[in-house]
Amino acid sequence: MATVTRRDTLRYLVGVGVASTLRADMSWAQEGTVRFSSRLARWQTPRANGRVLIDGVNVYYEEQGQGIPIVLCPGGRQTVEATRPLAAELGRKYRALSWDRPNTQGRSDVAFKGSRDVDMWADQLDMLLGRLNARPAYLVGPSMGVRTNVATAVRYPDIVRGLFIFFASGNNTPNYPNLPRQYWGDYADIADKGGMEAVIATPYWAGVIHRNPSNRALLLETNPREFSRVMRRWTSAHKPSDVALNITDADLRRHSANRVPTSIIVGCDNAHSRETSERMAGLMPNAEFIDPPGFCEEWVKKRDDSRKWAAEHEEPGEQPYYEVSHLFSLIDDFVTKTEAKAKR
Repeated sequence: MATVTRRDTLRYLVGVGVASTLRADMSWAQEGTVRFSSRLARWQTPRANGRVLIDGVNVYYEEQGQGIPIVLCPGGRQTVEATRPLAAELGRKYRALSWDRPNTQGRSDVAFKGSRDVDMWADQLDMLLGRLNARPAYLVGPSMGVRTNVATAVRYPDIVRGLFIFFASGNNTPNYPNLPRQYWGDYADIADKGGMEAVIATPYWAGVIHRNPSNRALLLETNPREFSRVMRRWTSAHKPSDVALNITDADLRRHSANRVPTSIIVGCDNAHSRETSERMAGLMPNAEFIDPPGFCEEWVKKRDDSRKWAAEHEEPGEQPYYEVSHLFSLIDDFVTKTEAKAKR
């Protein structure tokens, strides 16, 4: 596959008049070829992996261990590689499953359907767990993984054994007003002006193609008007009134009424604030809210170490959501208590 350079991308987009919309996106890419962090390459490979065809979309997953299923959803738009440290630990006691959501830079196919991105992912997770005979499962996830898993629990409470939330994304952060557009909205403008050729020239969608080359043809076959319509719909689905990104007051009250066991870990930084996690906990009186000693301190250190490594290796930085050592014991305790209560 030909490499895509930042200079080539800018030259093309200037030609179609859309380069100005990519200032935030271009900061993601390094000068030179579009590259991907190899920091997580040292983590062990999964015991099993594969793709499941779901409603015409190939969805990639990885699996470790046996027993009670625990599903790890990557944070942000990261890939399953980010979940491997914790999956390896959990796999010694549980059946740890991780999956690449479509339109993130993993190995799944792109897909553009659903009223919101999280609704599409919830539908896909429901079907994925059914195909893998992994229902009901515990759902674990940080940041964008939180809203994916909350949407799944609200839409399909019967498949969720328990919900473990950490690093929930808040609406009260300085970058919130721009975040939905950076996720999706800017690409609607690009498609309007330059078609899907302009879209695949951007660093983000070049990354989506890098991990799954078949996505190039899938993107080019997409009607740019339909693509733009979906991108704008997903962008507008982020409301300033939401308790957390893509999570409404009604979502949490409905989830609480379903009485799905839930554990919420305190937020630790500006993007995933304590205020956000406390607001969520306040709307779910049946949930446990935990502020583990040393959890936030370790998160800050892990995040700083990751940034330092990225700078030293001239690679994109990764949020080390799944690398906090407390997570295994917190999840294990939550699962153990929940299973004990279910047997009474």
